[in-house]
Amino acid sequence: MALSLTRIDPTGADRDALVDFFISNRFPFHVDPRPTPERVDEAIAAGRFRDDDNDSYWIDHAEQGRIGFLRFEDLTDQAPLFDLRLADGARGKGLAAAILALGAEHVFSTMPEVRRFEGQTREDNVAMRRAFRRAGWVQEAYYREGWPVEGGAPVASVACSVLRRDWESGETTPVRWDPAGTVGDRRERATMDRPEVVCVCGSARFADEIRAANRDLTFAGVIVLAPGEATGAVPDEQKAALDSLHKHKIDLADRVLVVNPGGYVGASTRDEIAYAHATGTPVSFTHPT
Repeated sequence: MALSLTRIDPTGADRDALVDFFISNRFPFHVDPRPTPERVDEAIAAGRFRDDDNDSYWIDHAEQGRIGFLRFEDLTDQAPLFDLRLADGARGKGLAAAILALGAEHVFSTMPEVRRFEGQTREDNVAMRRAFRRAGWVQEAYYREGWPVEGGAPVASVACSVLRRDWESGETTPVRWDPAGTVGDRRERATMDRPEVVCVCGSARFADEIRAANRDLTFAGVIVLAPGEATGAVPDEQKAALDSLHKHKIDLADRVLVVNPGGYVGASTRDEIAYAHATGTPVSFTHPT
């Protein structure tokens, strides 16, 4: 995935584009989901896009063009944070983990004094929490009611980080949540050391092909979450429950594989694909169209 960072000149050449980006896109999981031109202008004037503590970059994709904004914050500290905002058209495509990797590379390559790089998101931002895990970041804190919500009750804030030594070694150091360092450590290691998890989706008419995909993936060392099978007609109420259950399987998966011989994708499968995109889970097809 060819991603790059382009430094922003917030008070000069990039000012208009910066304002346009913030007012043209919606950021549902940020404290300010719909910035106004006035608030963006105030932030520019206050140096919140570039000063001693902040520096901002465009995120550019080799094929998709300019897809987002990344600000590095608290740069005078030895543990900087970031603010990531993707354009509306770039969300739900599984890009966040690669952007986190790009951001960590920038921090650790250009700031030799920095030992850790931090980020926070809302507890209900499932896609971002999944991206942290895929990028090798570790959850370190869960702040109850720590994230203000415009017009609503606060939600929990989840804090994650990556260490320089982990970035250099390619390993992930787990957090010991319990005093003895056993339960939390074991659960974290179980997540890190496990094989890839793939959720298989597809129409019931392709039961044989789904079984074959399950078999092939299993023998390739993959944990497979497959659709449930029924021997006869399923009542609507039970079908709705099964559809909901399969979405929970998508929540557990690293990626989704759609079995679609002839390019066929039914209504339920389309709904599952939309859910995967919304939660940032990559989707591939046995028969791309």
